[in-house]
Amino acid sequence: MVRPCSRNTKIVNESNVPIRLEATWYPVRTLRNSVTIPPREHKFVCYRDFDKEGNRYRFVDIRFIAGNAFVNVLISDIRDHAKIVLNFDGNITFNPIRGSVIRRIGLSIMLNGAVKEIKSSVKQIGRNHVQAGIESYLFRVCYLIVHKPSPSLDKFVIDICSKSLKIALKVHWFLMAEIKDLDDNEGISRIQEKCQLVATLMGEWPPLIRSLTVTSSSPEARRIERETQKIREGGG
Repeated sequence: MVRPCSRNTKIVNESNVPIRLEATWYPVRTLRNSVTIPPREHKFVCYRDFDKEGNRYRFVDIRFIAGNAFVNVLISDIRDHAKIVLNFDGNITFNPIRGSVIRRIGLSIMLNGAVKEIKSSVKQIGRNHVQAGIESYLFRVCYLIVHKPSPSLDKFVIDICSKSLKIALKVHWFLMAEIKDLDDNEGISRIQEKCQLVATLMGEWPPLIRSLTVTSSSPEARRIERETQKIREGGG
């Protein structure tokens, strides 16, 4: 289980058999934790799972077990590495891999997982049902836009706002809530303006504010058309 405020380590089982992680307290030999990683899958563990923080002098025996084979690892191997890759060919082998401390924090892992869920959901529900599937993720999406900016995510949000004025309004207020304490919010303000523009021009609801009537040949209409084309192409 991912702990939101701790450094988590991803234990990856690349073998065709389940591998079990066991942590035992000594000298009383109390089984503190046991996690089974199914074949070709992964689990997250962290330093806190072994209660080492509560008593730093406590000895904890940590081992990976597959059948009758096992290999002992140090608790520092889990504390200091982002990933441990396991294999089994009669003996268990493990390869500890270092990584970014920030990306190991549980909240970061959970947010990355939310992005994957969003993309998967959008692919499944199709173009005609984007609104129904995406609204439950809007707050997390807006949080990512502010705190983990990405051009592809910005373009994605602008695109869904072009399909629904209702979504565009929610995006606007969620972004307003997130940036109220930021000193530099110029980039987010530009995204808000683009979302409002495409929602007004292409959203499924009529604009809430009545705009001036413009003909298709007027300079204003041509300006709006150029701006819309830039947004669709990901520029401007």
